[in-house]
Order: sequence, then C-alpha cells, then structure tokens
Amino acid sequence: MFGSCCEGYFPDKSKLFSNLRLSRQTMCRRIIGISNEIILKLRVRIRYFKYFSLAFDKCTDISDLARLVVFLSGVNQSSQVTEEMLNVINLKGTTIGEDIFHAFENCLYGNQLDLEILSGISTDGTPAMIETYFYKTAAEVLPNKGHAGVPPLALNLFPNCFQMTS
Repeated sequence: MFGSCCEGYFPDKSKLFSNLRLSRQTMCRRIIGISNEIILKLRVRIRYFKYFSLAFDKCTDISDLARLVVFLSGVNQSSQVTEEMLNVINLKGTTIGEDIFHAFENCLYGNQLDLEILSGISTDGTPAMIETYFYKTAAEVLPNKGHAGVPPLALNLFPNCFQMTS
C-alpha cells in the first residue's frame, strides 16, 4: 500500500520505498506524532495573536454522525495571518444551539484561545447555528467588545455557498 502511494508522488524512487516495511502500529504512531506536533506549533502561534476570528460549519458524515468543524483565522503583531482548521468535534446526541455552544466553548478553552481578542464568529446559517440560545449565550459569555483598541465582536451568517441551484 505504501509503495503504491509513493509511485504517484516519486515514480523514480518507488523501488526504494517498496523495500520499506512499516507496521500499521508504527504508521499510526507516526501519524499521531505528526498530528500532535502540528497542534503544538499552532498553539504557539495562537499565543501571539493580536486578534482572531472563528468560522463554524456543522456537517453530517455518511454514518449520520454530526460534526462541528472549527476554522481559525488570526493575525499577530507583525500582521502575519494564520488560517487553519482548528478542530473537528463530534456532536453526540442532539445538535441544538446549546450543544453546539458547549462544543464551541470547549474548543476555545482546549486550544487556549483568549476571548478578549476574539473579533468575529461566522457560521453557515443552519438552524442550530442561528438558534437563539447560541447567539444569546455567546453574547453573554464573550467579553464586551468595542472598548479601547478592541473591535466589536461580529456575529456573521453566511448562506451555504455550495448549495445547488436549479
């Protein structure tokens, strides 16, 4: 399997890769190690953000499991922009505004995001995302914006750009 993947990317070196034998356990361990390293590097960049915003998309996979995908966009003092997928959260049970808000809150705290510099939240406008609970609770929990040097918090709804039109 590994050799066939390498043929597409490195056709001239495929024989070298075909001699490489890695167990599934070794490959899983290395993938987890790489994943953890990426997360740590992102968290280091997060510490230096001047402002950041989040975008959410709730989707359901083919096994009917609801997931909340969280995207992060931040800028540091040097005006370097970071845009990354921050997290994919499995939503167990119901997917009402309260459940989504608690998943959002856990994501914020789990990734050590400073609420004082949160400048915007964007969603795709699905009913669970625009439910009163989500926005009312977000407005209550998130710090008051618009004071010296901190822009007011923007809550944006974007219609699904990928909907098919007839």
